[in-house]
Amino acid sequence: MKKTQHGFSLVELSIVILITALITVGVISGRTILFHSKVVAQVSDLTRYQLAYKTFKEQFNAVPGDMRNASAYWNGVPDGNGDGYISHAVDNAYITSNENIKFFQHLSAAKLIPERFENVWAINIGYPSLKINPEFGMVAGGFIATNAVPTQYQLSVENILKRYNALLVMEVTRPDLHSVYHNDYQGTGSAKTYYAVDMKIDDGLAVKGLFKAYRAWDLQRGNINGNCLDGIDGQYDLTNHDPACHAIYVME
Repeated sequence: MKKTQHGFSLVELSIVILITALITVGVISGRTILFHSKVVAQVSDLTRYQLAYKTFKEQFNAVPGDMRNASAYWNGVPDGNGDGYISHAVDNAYITSNENIKFFQHLSAAKLIPERFENVWAINIGYPSLKINPEFGMVAGGFIATNAVPTQYQLSVENILKRYNALLVMEVTRPDLHSVYHNDYQGTGSAKTYYAVDMKIDDGLAVKGLFKAYRAWDLQRGNINGNCLDGIDGQYDLTNHDPACHAIYVME
């Protein structure tokens, strides 16, 4: 006897298509929500450290990390040189005797932040991790780099060497991965990620205002993930989805 074969009806096919579409939308929505939650958390962290920085200066008349008599207030906490700003470039952050890593240690000792940080080169021990990418961290600095080559960082010499009293730099990785000049050479976030942070905390302009981004670069390895900006002192290159950027947030 010939068996009757039944296919899917239009109603059944419609249900399958609808379920597939709902799952796809759910996955995309979930990723979008996660992305924006990380951005909001990162902005919250930067804002919190900015407030702690200002409070520290008001209480001690010194820049955290640079305070020359920190050990007189807190036993075992290393002193800065007291020249009024973080003396070292962000590309020297891996040297624990520099002021880059002392920044969070001073804030922690003053109990202006809830985290406890020590003079140890390790994420979440000597400095905080990034909310946008917990494998990386941030430390303090006074300027971006000592080797001012615009084609490397996609920044003008002026912006590379420009000095600040203090800034936070989002470019730190594990110590076994740091190179001679940069603690991370691949990039800690994409242009899209840092643009989103910039839009919430500042003006959305890559090299203007308090939040700035530039291309990750290493003298030994060069550029790994492509451009962060669309030119020297340009805008965010949103066509590149790879994590090609480092960023700074100026405290003062």
